[in-house]
Amino acid sequence: FSIMSSDSYINLYHLTERVKTALLKYPGITTLSSNMNFDTPEYNIHVNRKMASNLNVSIKDIDSTIAALVGGEKISTYNTNGKTYNVYVQANAEDLTSPQKIEQFYVTNAQGTTIPLSNLITCKRSTSQQTLSHYNRLRASELGGQRAPKYTLGQVVDYLQKILPTLLPNNASFAFMGKAKKLLDASGNMNLIFGLAFVFI
Repeated sequence: FSIMSSDSYINLYHLTERVKTALLKYPGITTLSSNMNFDTPEYNIHVNRKMASNLNVSIKDIDSTIAALVGGEKISTYNTNGKTYNVYVQANAEDLTSPQKIEQFYVTNAQGTTIPLSNLITCKRSTSQQTLSHYNRLRASELGGQRAPKYTLGQVVDYLQKILPTLLPNNASFAFMGKAKKLLDASGNMNLIFGLAFVFI
């Protein structure tokens, strides 16, 4: 099933973890996993804007310097033997092995003076979610698991229908997927057939 929310992805992640913990107390579910893990490493760069202003360094120059040194930037072309080659500027691979090495780069201020980036930025390691899912235009996480052998799919779905509304805040909802959704759709069709039969008998 999916949990949908209008909240941020990080708050949705924490909500998903709380739901997983609660559902695993039910004996009908043996394992439960989610596609939302927030385990992709990344580095956030914070610019000291006040210091940059004091040293006459523009935020745009800091951004373009880091982008060029880390990602590479085309700066020119040259021709030789009738062929044209692109010229790129980029830091050496060994200088990109840690955030501390990025802080050792320099940027030029408005007066042409080179300023160490270590005076202007700080790098902090964090984690993020690699895949950001949506369901009905809302941020969503997907959960799936295994049911205990002595429990039918219908029993587990019935339990989830009762317990999930008590676990979710007002800005979140849920929707079944896969076999659970097919089961509910089939059940709804059977109820409709019985209802129509009752009307026409």
